[in-house]
Amino acid sequence: SQVAVELKHGGKATPEVLRTVEDLFAAKFRYSAWLTAEPRATTNQTPLASFLLRERAGHCEHFATATVLLLRQAGIPARYAVGYAVQEPAGSGFVVRQRHAHAWCLAYIKGLWQDCDTTPSSWFETEAHNASLFESLSDAWSRLWFEFTKLRYGQSGLRQYVWWIVGPVLVLSLGQLLLRKQW
Repeated sequence: SQVAVELKHGGKATPEVLRTVEDLFAAKFRYSAWLTAEPRATTNQTPLASFLLRERAGHCEHFATATVLLLRQAGIPARYAVGYAVQEPAGSGFVVRQRHAHAWCLAYIKGLWQDCDTTPSSWFETEAHNASLFESLSDAWSRLWFEFTKLRYGQSGLRQYVWWIVGPVLVLSLGQLLLRKQW
């Protein structure tokens, strides 16, 4: 409520309110994947209040929640949305990682739910910078497991060739068993 009063949304049109909220976050806030655990100023101060009034740094959940509440305070229907921001191409597809999880706001404007993402665009680079050194190894293992699972459940074109691999191995094993005559 305190921030909404400071923004003076009263009587403003929806596009103007959206622009004001976006400008607030762009000018006075920054993205941070890691937050410090500082003591709260009061016993009932929430993490969101700390984000809006003191820290002015947070991750996408902070930005999305604050945007939803500020738009609702201005009388604009808004809701919180979560999903993945797919931005990393790989061949003919894309790689989706856990660090690509994202939260944003949807605002009901002119009869449509429209994206309203106030998280600074630097979030993707910040998250990529914090990626594990073993990410390529993890990617290779994930791809191998994915291909094995496709094969196992018949979703791969390789299943028709399994007998071309297993068949000769079985024939050779049976041949060795028969030639040894120790059966």
